[in-house]
Amino acid sequence: MDRVSYTTRIAAVILGLCLMALQLKAQENPLEQRLSLRDTTCTLIEALKIIETATSLSFAYNSELIEKKKKVLLHAENEPLSEVLRRLLDDPSVDFKVSGRHLVIYQPVISRSADPQNPDSTVSYFEISGSVFDATTRQPLPFSNVYLLGKSTGTISNEEGRFVLKLSTTNLSDTFCISYMGYRSHREPVTALVNTDRKYFLATEFLSIQEVVIRRVSPLNILYSAIDRLQQNYSLRPAVLTSFYRETIKKNNRYTEVSEAVLEIFKTGYYPEAEDDRVMIIRGRRSRDISPDDTIVLKLKAGLNTMLLLDVVRYIPDFLNPSSFPDYDYRMTDIQVENGRDHYVIEFSPRTNYPQAYYTGRILVDATDFAIARVEFSISTDRLDEATRLFVIRKPPTMDVKVLEARYEVAYRKTGRQYYL
Repeated sequence: MDRVSYTTRIAAVILGLCLMALQLKAQENPLEQRLSLRDTTCTLIEALKIIETATSLSFAYNSELIEKKKKVLLHAENEPLSEVLRRLLDDPSVDFKVSGRHLVIYQPVISRSADPQNPDSTVSYFEISGSVFDATTRQPLPFSNVYLLGKSTGTISNEEGRFVLKLSTTNLSDTFCISYMGYRSHREPVTALVNTDRKYFLATEFLSIQEVVIRRVSPLNILYSAIDRLQQNYSLRPAVLTSFYRETIKKNNRYTEVSEAVLEIFKTGYYPEAEDDRVMIIRGRRSRDISPDDTIVLKLKAGLNTMLLLDVVRYIPDFLNPSSFPDYDYRMTDIQVENGRDHYVIEFSPRTNYPQAYYTGRILVDATDFAIARVEFSISTDRLDEATRLFVIRKPPTMDVKVLEARYEVAYRKTGRQYYL
């Protein structure tokens, strides 16, 4: 009898613990907390404020996403918060998620997955889009860095300063950042920007420094230090990068060819004996619109392999190779600030009577860890005639072709202790 009673008590204790665990789990998910609210006719924005008071949560949403002045009936009798919200919003295209003490209302975009193993599966994401401008001149800031603080997720703006950053709901607790060399960075919680499209104005960030200090810094010494620290600043271990590739051919104002692809790039480590990088096309498309009037067709050197070779830290060009330093003039011209870090700005150009030197541009080196953070370079104007043969692969035999400009920008961002392309 005692044994049966003892067993029964143990079972009761286990059942009680299970019920407590379920209650705690429900409490851990704010969307499952139960609400009891008196029947109230009010606007949707007023209903959300009442729920904020009852739950201690703060709503975050794009003001264009919901009808704030719409009249609704707010009522709940011991119902989960998620059900109350579904009834209030009354829009199956809208979803919500809790991040910390924020309840984010957003409209997810559903698209087919790029996973070739599951071509019919879908992924859900939201967008943050906008344009980046100089706060004083109101001119676009092309190729601005747009990213999540401390994460490897990001993109860059185009030549008009325009960008679109696609994120998953796992990023709701992150911080959104925009940076541009020489400008004060912009930071804002992701929860405040879900599904927004805004203009961002960056102010110039000035650095007070005596001219005599700049003159005493040797640009070649900085470059030697940067080369010596390559294996400290860049990962020796392989990394897989997911990226987006676009190549266009434009005639006047019409695109005659557009190639796009989602890529998975296997980056080998940054050491001399490493194998070449490899790339796999996850999904791609190509569109051609060549009319009978497009009688001139050129084949120029481009493509995925060319893109990979632009990793100037992995595939060092001559202007970063110490053996070719005598071919170029290097000048320390400025110190610029990005994300609160000082960067030396070193300009370079071919020396007179050195025909093997093709490039002109500038190199930005972090002043603290001597990492190469950005390289902007182009074919020197007096070398374009000689460089044309490097770019034009095929042309009509009766035609003379001259390249007018070839310009490149390569940037690296610090994530953790190391820099990534």
